[in-house]
Amino acid sequence: MARRCAALVACTLFGLFVPVSCAEEDDNGIDDPDGTGGGANIPQFRDVDGDGVPDPLQAEEFGGGAVAVTDADIDAARTGACTGWSAEPEPMGSSLFLVVDASSSMDAEAANTNGRPKWDATRDALIDAVQNLPGTTAVGLLGYPNRVVSGNPGGSEECVNVAAAITPEILDVNGHRQRVVDGLNAIQTETCTPTHDAYNVAVEAYRNANVVGQKYILLMTDGTPTLTLGCEPGQCAAGSGYEQPVIDAITSANQDLDIKTFVLGSPGSEQHMDTGLDNRWWLSEAAEFGGTSLGNGCTHDRVPYCHFDLVEVADFSTALEQTLETIAGRVISCDYGLGTPPAGQEVSSDAINLFIWPGGTDPIQILRSQDPDCTQGWYFDAATERVRLCSESCSLVQSDPELRLELMFGCASAPIIR
Repeated sequence: MARRCAALVACTLFGLFVPVSCAEEDDNGIDDPDGTGGGANIPQFRDVDGDGVPDPLQAEEFGGGAVAVTDADIDAARTGACTGWSAEPEPMGSSLFLVVDASSSMDAEAANTNGRPKWDATRDALIDAVQNLPGTTAVGLLGYPNRVVSGNPGGSEECVNVAAAITPEILDVNGHRQRVVDGLNAIQTETCTPTHDAYNVAVEAYRNANVVGQKYILLMTDGTPTLTLGCEPGQCAAGSGYEQPVIDAITSANQDLDIKTFVLGSPGSEQHMDTGLDNRWWLSEAAEFGGTSLGNGCTHDRVPYCHFDLVEVADFSTALEQTLETIAGRVISCDYGLGTPPAGQEVSSDAINLFIWPGGTDPIQILRSQDPDCTQGWYFDAATERVRLCSESCSLVQSDPELRLELMFGCASAPIIR
C-alpha cells in the first residue's frame, strides 16, 4: 500500500494553496477509503446522497456567499496589476479534547484487531495523532473511568479520575505535547463506563481553559454507558435510557457553547450489553447533534451511520489511524493566518480574496462577510489577523476531501452583496 497524503500547505507565487485532502492509495493508484479495504464511513470524495457518485460543490450551495469563476478569471487575477504578495498559512489554534473510553471492555480483542486488545490499538493511534498535530493546536485529555469506581453516587470524581484530566493547552508550549502522550500512557482500564460524567468533565475543563478558535471534543467509546450523571446509581450496569442524556449534553455543548463533538465507535459499540440490540443509533445521533455528522447518506438505524463507525472495518488499527487523520484535518482546516509580508509590504484587510477548487469541477470564489457571526462566506478577524470561513461555508468546504483553497493578497476583497 503506497501512501498519498496532500501536504497541508503548498505556497505559490501569487497565492496561498491549502490542499485539505489526505487519502490512501493502493499500488494500482486506486483510492482505498479507510486504508483497510473498506468498511468505515469515511468520505474520500463528496457524496451527498450516498450513491457512490461524486457530488462536486457548486457556488449556489453557498447561498450567496460565493460566485462561480473560471480558471481564466483566476489567471487574470494572479497577473493583475493589483496582485501583491503571498505567504504560507498559520493554522488557527483550534482545540481538541480527547474523551476516551478506557473501561475494562477495551481490554478485549475484536475480530478486526489482529490479536491486540482494543485499548492498546486505541492508545497507540492516539499517541501517533497527538505527535502529528500542528503545534498551534490545543489538546486536552480524559480517559474514563481511569480509577476504581467508588460505588457511591455523587460528584463526577466518584467514577472518573478527574485529577488525571489534562486541560487543553497549546501542544508546542511548555512541553504540553509530551504531557498528553504521558497521560495516554498512564491511563489504566477499569470497570464501568461513566460516559456522561466524563463528557461533562471535558466541557467544564473547556469553560476554564484559555484557548482560542473552534473547540472540539472527540468522544471514543466501545459500548453502552453503565452509569448516568452523578455516577448514579453507584453500581455499574447498562440502565434503560442512559444514552439520551449524553446526546442531550452533546447537543447543549454544540448549541450553547459552540463545542462540536466528533463521535467514534469502536468494535463492541454495535451491541447493547443487556439487550443485544445494535447500539450504534445513539452514537450516530450524538454526532449529528454534536455538529459533526459524516453525511454521505448516513442514517441512525443502519449502516452507514453518521458517526465514525469502526465496527466493520477490516483492520481496526489502520482504520483508526486514518480516522484520526481525518478528524485532525477537520480541526485545523477553516482558519488561516496571513504570515509575514515581504519587506515593504503590509497586510491590507480590504485586499484579500479566497478561491477554492472543489474536486471535479470549476473553481469558486468565496465572498467576504462583514459579520463576525457569519454563516456564509469568510470573515477577516483584525484582532488575530486570521481569515476564517463562516460556519456553513466551512462545513461545505470540509465536505469535500479533494478540495484545495487559495488566498490572494493585494486586490480589493470581493464582498457579499445582499
